[in-house]
Amino acid sequence: TSEAAQAAFAAFAGAAARHFAGRDVVWEIWNEPNLTQFWSQGPESPESPGANYSSLSMKSAIAIRANDPTAYIAVGAVSTVFQPGIQFIDELGRSGIFRYVDGLSVHPYRDTAPESVAEDYTAVRSILARYNAYSLPVIDSECGRHRTPYGASNRPRGLPTGAANRAVEVGCTGDLAEAAAAEARRTP
Repeated sequence: TSEAAQAAFAAFAGAAARHFAGRDVVWEIWNEPNLTQFWSQGPESPESPGANYSSLSMKSAIAIRANDPTAYIAVGAVSTVFQPGIQFIDELGRSGIFRYVDGLSVHPYRDTAPESVAEDYTAVRSILARYNAYSLPVIDSECGRHRTPYGASNRPRGLPTGAANRAVEVGCTGDLAEAAAAEARRTP
């Protein structure tokens, strides 16, 4: 994303924060920027997607905070917290973005047991500690368990893509969100 596009988005984010100031809005900057279908910066960018997203997020967080000092700002919304998502989170840490936000949003989708998310949160906490951000809340803002392995095409007949996963997501989101909240309150 070009500097001009980032500046325009940050201006939009600042204007939105000004409009909604004082209404307890949680600002999650972008959705799943580690996936190419949601983040396409174009071949002209010399930066990696994580660095490019971090740049946009930093500008946006500063604009939001300038227009609503009490705003709650989450960065990330990283899909699939295990590899390569965990590498993306590490890149966010290297950029310094964690100093500008109030939380790291994750989407720990998986095709394994929901309880396996604990391993992912341990890896995330390790990255946060590396960048002096261990106490930054980790927010599970979207989750689900795939009924078929990633990339498999053997979903149940008659169901549109994702329908079975959405049904599972509804069942597990509360438990995982509660586990994420408990994890966020832990101290090293």
